[in-house]
Amino acid sequence: MRFIVIALSIIASPGWTEGQVPWSYSTFFGGIGTDTARTVRADRAGNTYIAGLAQSGPSGPFEASGIFLAKFDGDGELVYTKVWRAGFSVYGMHIDDAGNVYLVGLTNPTFPTTPGSYQPNSANAGLHGYVLKLAPD
Repeated sequence: MRFIVIALSIIASPGWTEGQVPWSYSTFFGGIGTDTARTVRADRAGNTYIAGLAQSGPSGPFEASGIFLAKFDGDGELVYTKVWRAGFSVYGMHIDDAGNVYLVGLTNPTFPTTPGSYQPNSANAGLHGYVLKLAPD
């Protein structure tokens, strides 16, 4: 299954004719498996970010399966895709004024952490919440 990323510019109209689509861009995005976008945000520069769960890696835009973040420019061109293999799901995303991207969700104990983080090691073998901050490009 693949999912569609659409950046709408106006509300849908029943009077469309072939070749007259009212959105800025529309594209399929994913690999050969079930890849699910869970959240979408745009930054002040007009870039669109989607995050979710990739299950078709390594294929399409994904080098592996896991949680992913993809960035598209204002014309709908893919800028990058990042995948964290230990991820289980993404539930939320925020982009601050400096362009930092924050993801929150659910993961397993092998999720990578940074030195000096609040909780660098898993408390048990189950699933855990995470917060991830990614600096701009």
